[in-house]
Amino acid sequence: MKKIAFFALSAMLLASCSEENAPQEPVTGKTISLSVSAPGELTSRTSTSENNGTLTTAFVAGDKVGVSATGGAVATNVEYKVAADGSKLETATPIAFQYNQAANLTAYTPYSADATAAGLTHTVLADQTVADNFNASNFLTSNATVTKDAPAANLTFTPRTALVYVEMGGALGETAKSLTLCGMKPSVIWTAATDAVATSGDAINVNMYKVAESSVFMAFVPAQSSVAAQPLFKIAIGEKTYIYTPTDAIEFKENTVKRFKLTVNADQTVNVEASVVNGSDWTEDPDKTENIDGEIARDYVEIISAAEGNFTGKTLNPATGLQGTVEGWNAMIAAVTGNTSTITVNGDEAVIATNGGNWYQRALVFRSPDNKATAHKYALEFDVKGGTDIQIAVMRGQRAEILTTNVYFAVNNATSAKVESTQADYTHKSLTVDFSKISTGDVDFSTGVTVSFYAKDNAQQTHYIKNVTLTEIE
Repeated sequence: MKKIAFFALSAMLLASCSEENAPQEPVTGKTISLSVSAPGELTSRTSTSENNGTLTTAFVAGDKVGVSATGGAVATNVEYKVAADGSKLETATPIAFQYNQAANLTAYTPYSADATAAGLTHTVLADQTVADNFNASNFLTSNATVTKDAPAANLTFTPRTALVYVEMGGALGETAKSLTLCGMKPSVIWTAATDAVATSGDAINVNMYKVAESSVFMAFVPAQSSVAAQPLFKIAIGEKTYIYTPTDAIEFKENTVKRFKLTVNADQTVNVEASVVNGSDWTEDPDKTENIDGEIARDYVEIISAAEGNFTGKTLNPATGLQGTVEGWNAMIAAVTGNTSTITVNGDEAVIATNGGNWYQRALVFRSPDNKATAHKYALEFDVKGGTDIQIAVMRGQRAEILTTNVYFAVNNATSAKVESTQADYTHKSLTVDFSKISTGDVDFSTGVTVSFYAKDNAQQTHYIKNVTLTEIE
């Protein structure tokens, strides 16, 4: 992978003379020799922090490059590797001249076996928190012309994505644990013949790479503009998450660094400055620094969102016990004598028809992803009708060989199941779940949490439940 101390990559290509008018005479024994600029030649300086940090991209031994050729040599997506000297490109199948005319070369990195003579689609990784993933998201291309008399080319690549560089500041900002870039299209479509790129794909959130021992975060994304008045950054500070939303759209250009100074103060006010570093010389134009209007707000964790808590179109996973539940909604029905209970979906509501069995043998259960909850208070909201009462248990998720016992989180200050009376018509219930309080052991979300709805007794009765949400509150 290309090792990036901060960032930069010169954009040029050294090309030899061509013999466009030479006849197409067969040629043998002439192979093309390729190299990339040595790491020391790729260093540029730019003002990217108060310390004027150095941004560097360097090829290292083992990096893979794809090369195609037309004209005097014909080849498609030949895999080359950077040699031990960090400069020479090596391959088991070197490209050779077939005709006495100039050969046109197109090259790209990182290598993909899916590339064709037409080009390829490069998709940045959603998780760029580790160096390998961050470096693998950087897409670069090069072009050259060589002749049989001058068959060597030294390739210097051009970045075809944008680098988003964020320096966190302020009493809160400097303590940020992670930073997520929101709503980015992830794919670059590269057309080799024209060396053009286009951006595509459904928007994703990109978890950014944190430079060690600093408050700097970085990520590679295709060229694009963000959506005005939509979240751009998600900032994790301690156990809380904040969302920064700019007022206007922000443009990210190919072969540039979009630099932000994002200051989050102790009173949760925010100041954002931005500038663009040009990719051709990586020098910053201080006159282009600008303040960006926007606002920051707490991002409250939704364990059960409004969409998840609406049963329209939902399919319930059948389970015989809590250990058999999966993420999402489950119909937990144990096959025991006397238990003919059913749990089904009818339109936007779940229907719990109780007829025999104990609570743990007949419950509507929502299971969260692992580690989704935080040790804060949450509001559990739902609408219910039917029967005489409904019981709610919020518990650690059970999993064979990890946790197989009933461990309750506090609901309305009681670390046990909560009983709520019901009526013939729908009534709204609002309960406080405190995930910092647990019935036994330490607070632990590694196996997820479960929310169970069931009748208190096993007499024949029917409950209807809809509009379930479980959302973090202050």
